[in-house]
Amino acid sequence: MKTIAIIILFLFTAPLFAIEAISPKTLCDRFLDPQAQKNCENRIEKMNPDSYLAALCALQFDDGKFYECLQISQVKTIDPIALSQCDQGQFNDQERISCLQNLKPELSTKSKRIPASHKKKH
Repeated sequence: MKTIAIIILFLFTAPLFAIEAISPKTLCDRFLDPQAQKNCENRIEKMNPDSYLAALCALQFDDGKFYECLQISQVKTIDPIALSQCDQGQFNDQERISCLQNLKPELSTKSKRIPASHKKKH
């Protein structure tokens, strides 16, 4: 009975710890200058960051740290629940990046996981 209670508790609380995926295309809305926004859109298109990691990178205040955060998705893919460890309100930009860099990759290669932003080919 205790095991069932733990499972039920996990099922209802696990989503609270996960990060809400966002469309990487919306990341460039942070820039007011049209040229900076266009540069951002070009970089995002080339990077194609994971939607969950993009949600964390959107929290970065400094633009340089924002792009540094996005670079992490080029190196490894991280489980969204594990990413939630780095979604602490008290983290500054550098602490958030350090947290992301210290997380273990979900799989040995990025190509094995289909991100939430994956487009189906018809």
